[in-house]
Amino acid sequence: MNHPSRRALLYCTFFLSGLLFGQAQIHAAWFVLFTGSAASVDWKEYRPQIFAAPTLVATLPVTHEDLSDELVLLEPENMVFTSTVKKTGPAKDVIYSAPVDKRAAGRLGGVKDRESVDRDAVDNAQENRDRIWGAVQHFRETHGVSTMSAQVMDPAGIEDAFVDGRLKKLVQIKEDMELSYLSEQEAQVGSTSLDFLTRGASMYVEASAQPNSDYAVASAFRPASAQIVETSAISGISESAIRLMLQRLNEARKGMVKISGFCQNDFASRFDDFFTDGGTANSLTPVRRFNTDGATGEYEIGITSYKTRFGKVDIIPTTYLNGVRNAGSLAGASTTNTDATVTVTSTAGLQPFMRVYGTGIPAGAYIASITNATTFELSAAATATGTPTLTLGKEDFALFLDMNFFEVKTNMVPSAYELPVNGGGRDGVVEAMSSLFCSYPAVHGKFRKS
Repeated sequence: MNHPSRRALLYCTFFLSGLLFGQAQIHAAWFVLFTGSAASVDWKEYRPQIFAAPTLVATLPVTHEDLSDELVLLEPENMVFTSTVKKTGPAKDVIYSAPVDKRAAGRLGGVKDRESVDRDAVDNAQENRDRIWGAVQHFRETHGVSTMSAQVMDPAGIEDAFVDGRLKKLVQIKEDMELSYLSEQEAQVGSTSLDFLTRGASMYVEASAQPNSDYAVASAFRPASAQIVETSAISGISESAIRLMLQRLNEARKGMVKISGFCQNDFASRFDDFFTDGGTANSLTPVRRFNTDGATGEYEIGITSYKTRFGKVDIIPTTYLNGVRNAGSLAGASTTNTDATVTVTSTAGLQPFMRVYGTGIPAGAYIASITNATTFELSAAATATGTPTLTLGKEDFALFLDMNFFEVKTNMVPSAYELPVNGGGRDGVVEAMSSLFCSYPAVHGKFRKS
């Protein structure tokens, strides 16, 4: 059987056996053996009466190109804030600051002819300044795969489970960053319980001082209380309230504004109602105009932009607005009058500087420290004894932000690293370092739940 002609006869015998017995897999395997190719061939084109189905490439032992990297990068519509905000150079320090200058308002009046300058009344144009602080946050997600999974499993045609896990964590860390940027998270520095945190956009837009007094925005550079609208529910938001917000932002900016309105989905839907529902308060005349694509016949009714004499707002729905430190609840809370200790079911996930709201909690109170797995200390003593419903932060309906004043400083782009193998399988991390910074918080606003 070593003679070449005999080997050829043997190959032909197996090849014909595949034809005669209808074994498409045998046929395809021999095709690979002869040609060195694993291309998918529809053999029904040649013998439809014999072959039931073609052999798929995915069932053959060949290498498949994984395009997950490209797919991950092409998702800006899901990370709307991170995709919109300016990207600047890296922060020069873990804690950094930038000066902010507030221009004095104009004045009516004049001076008498040949009146000399009153040197005692000369204004110092440099005195109305302060510094805005920022902190770099380290984001990290871990991933791994057991030796068993790596060597045996082939889930859903994934060639490399470890690489697939890394790509999933890359998506997750991007979500972590989006959640933090749009949250009421307060900058935290030098804590004994966790490392540095950056301040979220919602916390920049605060009329009162931030909980971390060491790095709080000075009062002269915070948004006015009139720029923060509180209402008990989405249904209480009217078109006139939107117009009034744009007016307030116009006054703070001292000119026309172009605002990005990052909002909950139900806020965006409520906004659409102003122009399509004649029964909505403050919108007595419904306007039903549609965008249409003549080629596809698609009609679009969503209101994406709204312009008044004071400026324009682009409505940008996002599911990430109320993520970290925003509208969370504290299960099983218990308080004692005149005591700053609060007992809860679990302190997992809680961090210092989270603001706490509820019956018996003083205004502006926040978590000062985590004691153990079930208790934490408030920054001020409770004013009542009981088991109140406590929440973390106020739920934001919409943030009205002038993106010219926000920037992200990136010291490490999302990067993946593999850890040394310890015998149980491969492990790795995906991490990034960045911070959100607002150079002038006074020109922003928001709608939130009261």
